[in-house]
Amino acid sequence: MRCLGAPVSADQALLDVWRPFVASEEIARIQKFARLEDAVSHLAGRALVRLALEVMCGRAVLSPFAQTSWGQPLYPPFCFSISHAQNMVWVALCRDAAVGIDVESVQPVAELAELMLRLHPQERAYLRSLPEDALLAAYFRCWTRKEAVLKALGRGLSLPLDSFAVHAGPRATDWLLSLPAVPRSEKGSRQCGAYMATASLCAQWWTCAQIQVGADHCCHVAAAAPGLAVQAVFIQKPFVNPTLQGENALDGRRSRWQPSS
Repeated sequence: MRCLGAPVSADQALLDVWRPFVASEEIARIQKFARLEDAVSHLAGRALVRLALEVMCGRAVLSPFAQTSWGQPLYPPFCFSISHAQNMVWVALCRDAAVGIDVESVQPVAELAELMLRLHPQERAYLRSLPEDALLAAYFRCWTRKEAVLKALGRGLSLPLDSFAVHAGPRATDWLLSLPAVPRSEKGSRQCGAYMATASLCAQWWTCAQIQVGADHCCHVAAAAPGLAVQAVFIQKPFVNPTLQGENALDGRRSRWQPSS
């Protein structure tokens, strides 16, 4: 499983950085965004996916992505997931396994007690046992873990948050405790999961991990296949070399996918 991240901001120059790596329809789509930062974030996410696919496929990938019945993009046999936070974007890619990633900016939540009521009973019990100064970080761990699983399942928030459980503690891996009941007709419907039918039934068949993104953000990734190595890199300075060569190389000749921790 490969994860790639980059900074985003309301900077017109960043559009020029990522524009060469995306398809024409993706360039056209950014005209619909009212905020420059949203346009940069969208374009950067798609560019990161296509750059990673180029490495994995050995050729440029500029054709339109396919879509699942739930409207999620994919490029068989590769699954990918994109997540945007306040000032960064992360993508995750897997071959033959559904994958989901979620990154959030950790900040105070006005109605935290009410939001916790939507969680699984095990999660609520754990969060309520914590001192107040530890609650916010644990809540965001819980939330990003659940979002990652829901994205991998391809259903998003159409599945109830209390229908499955994750561990909200500081463990970095193996935090998926149980899975929601997905209708049999939909298992494997994302067209990119050799393990999907079996993994949908058993949390132990999933690979789940934390991506280290700093104290101000929380990021987790989940894939419906067992025992995957999770490799992640954050491109600190996309302006240094827009072609992502040298220290930001994506050509496989350097330690491109070394863990970010």
